[in-house]
Amino acid sequence: MQHSNIEAAASSLFANILPTASLGRAYFKLSAAYRQAAPAEVQYSRDAVLAYLFGRMPATGRVLERLLAEVAGRAGTWVPQSSIDVGAGPGVASWAAGSAFPSLRECMMLERDEAMLAVGRALANSSTLSCVRDGTWVRADKLPVGATADLVIASYVLNEVPPAQRGAALRSWWQSCKGVLLIVDPGTSRAAETMMLARAILCEAGAELVAPCSSPAPCRATTDGGCHFGVRLQRTAQHRSMKSAQLGYEDEKYTFLIAARFGIAPRARVYRDPSFRKGLVELNVCSADGPGRLLIPKSRNDQYRAARKARWGDAVDSAGSGMNDV
Repeated sequence: MQHSNIEAAASSLFANILPTASLGRAYFKLSAAYRQAAPAEVQYSRDAVLAYLFGRMPATGRVLERLLAEVAGRAGTWVPQSSIDVGAGPGVASWAAGSAFPSLRECMMLERDEAMLAVGRALANSSTLSCVRDGTWVRADKLPVGATADLVIASYVLNEVPPAQRGAALRSWWQSCKGVLLIVDPGTSRAAETMMLARAILCEAGAELVAPCSSPAPCRATTDGGCHFGVRLQRTAQHRSMKSAQLGYEDEKYTFLIAARFGIAPRARVYRDPSFRKGLVELNVCSADGPGRLLIPKSRNDQYRAARKARWGDAVDSAGSGMNDV
């Protein structure tokens, strides 16, 4: 049976797997490694791979789907033909990219762990996305010499790179990118600091910053709790059991950076939950001019309705909307 999304493919491939105490232990070990920014030290046993698939992958998948949908929506007539997925794991980013960009024909997925790579290949075999199904898997944690692609994705990997090697990794990703580079990491203060390094290095290399904001100036939002965002997802029964969780949903926090080799119209980014007062919506946003505040009164009918629907992490138009400097 073929599948259009990786979660369905995993559920089908491992249909007979039931949550066990060993899977739960593997998940909590994996979760602790992520909090300590040391997932590279995890040895991916069969239980660890399954713990990732059913405990971590749903959240990372939602984040990547959201960000790649934004790239697709804002990149105009850009039609990428190729992608590179750095630190691919089971291929979550490549599946999300294939869905967001039907134009993709070639996907290269780099993964250092043999067990994770094997599962990624097995899942890819059942994909309805030809770029994933026919994609190239490479066992490596660095880009092959001379490799290039229109779209380069480094998801949940930058924070794993040893600090002394991050600059070189970022420059190699950018050098391999012919169009858009997307970097994603967990929404922690440590990862946010690392993303500021990425921002500085890519600006120095001449990249056009697209998101979360397009300002090349030093980020002032980091002094106000850090630059991170969130996405909410519903938990399946298997997901809840794996995590020993009671709630039927969870919020995944993340930080990210999108850079391009061509111009993409800038938009402001909501970086805090909106505030509502009688006849007024207040949005805290970052734009090309830095952090600011959008005050949208009810008298601006269309803008007011749009502002009431805006949520933390959304991209919004700031031009002519009453932006006030913080």
